[in-house]
Formats: sequence, C-alpha cells, structure tokens
Amino acid sequence: MKRISICVLSVLLFLPAQSTAAKAVESSIPICVNTARGTIRYTNSGKCKAKTESLVQMNTDGSPTPALKKFTYQAGDIGPAGGYIFFVDSNDRFPAFTYLEAAPAGWSQNIATSADEIAGTASSDPLVHWCSNVNTLLDDSSWSAAAVGTGKQHTAKAAQTCTSGAITMADNFSNVVKGKTYSDWFLPSLGEIMLMYTSMRQLGIGGAAPVTYWSSSEIDAEGALVQGFRTGGQGYDLKAILRSVRPIRMFD
Repeated sequence: MKRISICVLSVLLFLPAQSTAAKAVESSIPICVNTARGTIRYTNSGKCKAKTESLVQMNTDGSPTPALKKFTYQAGDIGPAGGYIFFVDSNDRFPAFTYLEAAPAGWSQNIATSADEIAGTASSDPLVHWCSNVNTLLDDSSWSAAAVGTGKQHTAKAAQTCTSGAITMADNFSNVVKGKTYSDWFLPSLGEIMLMYTSMRQLGIGGAAPVTYWSSSEIDAEGALVQGFRTGGQGYDLKAILRSVRPIRMFD
C-alpha cells in the first residue's frame, strides 16, 4: 500500500493544469495500470495499451476504481523458488521480468564438480571454472551485453558449448519448492550480480562468502567479468580460474 500511495501522489502532483471550473466537475482521472507490475501513468486520451495495460479511474479522494495491483514481494523476501528476492522492477524498466531471485544458500551441496573444482556445501558456494571451454568467446562481450536482463541469454548460449563449470552448473540447476519444480536458473550478468551483491550486502541476507563470483558476461575469449563480495568491486578473471557461483532466476 505504501508503494501505491507514493505512485498515486506522484501522478496527482504532475497532472496537466486544469481550470477551476473543470476541477469542480471532474470526479475521477483516467490512469493506465500495467497489468503485470501495477505501475501507473496518467493518460490524457483515456486510452491504454491494449496488451499490457488496463484503464482505471483515479477518484479525487486518491482511491482507484478498480483497485491497483500490489507487488507480491520486496527485496529481502524469500521468493517462490526458496531463494532471496534481491531486485524488484518497481519502475517498469525491464519488460521481461518484475523480480530477480538469487538461489538459496546451499543450493549446490548435492551437485558434483570436476576433479580440480571445489563442491559447494550447505553453507558455501562451489568454486569452479567459468566453463569447460576456456579459450573461446561464446557470446557478445560488448558494454551493453553486461547489462541487467542479459544473463539468461548469455547462459543459454554458452551452455550449448560448456560441459562443466559455472555456466553448466547454473544452467542445469533445478529445485523443488512446495511441489513445484524451478528449472529456470541462470548465471547472472555483471549488471545482475552487481544488484545481487548490493542488495544482499545491505540487507545481510543470502549467506554469500566474501569472495569473488563469476558472472555470465565475457570480456574476451579467455576472460569473464567477476563481482567481488567482500568490498563490492568488479573486474575480470581468466575462465580457467576457480571462482564462486550463485545462480539467479527472473519472474513476473
């Protein structure tokens, strides 16, 4: 309700100026509501996007007709797949998802690793290579390719080549919560793992170790971008080096 109240106030503050006479007779204001996320915008024409929005009338007392949708989760909550919600797209910037969820601590304790890698436990994430192929560029390495929303694509493409390592572990991971199987996990992009670090560090959740974690974002044929979980720095390492891994998933 707090988020909705703020959004309503913002809309009312920035509505186009109207005459006193018009205000006196107007009983409601047309608002478009994103049906997936609950975000709102004023519509001067009284029309909304047919596929993604619904038209509601904002009453002069601040209440909408019909009522606005509320967000189900906030950062720090336990998500539907048993992990940690670390990002909520409350500004409707990313059409592919509303929430980002990090895998729960101990996610990999029953997953085998290669001989020279270190398996995860109930309280620690595994230390693995980025991929079995450590000298080939597998996807786009441009600046924009490391952005939020790109990790799922990078993981899926690299998984066509990798047979072990962080890419494979994240792509193959699945878990069951309350009878439902979740198999949509992936290795986060640098932008996504930056959000994960910031949120989980500030909220003190997730049980991540103060070590370096792989992202799915490559820098060249032999290197991939990494996120430090001790002080929050970013950098890159050779794909053949052992680094930690924590998958994430996105959903509406």
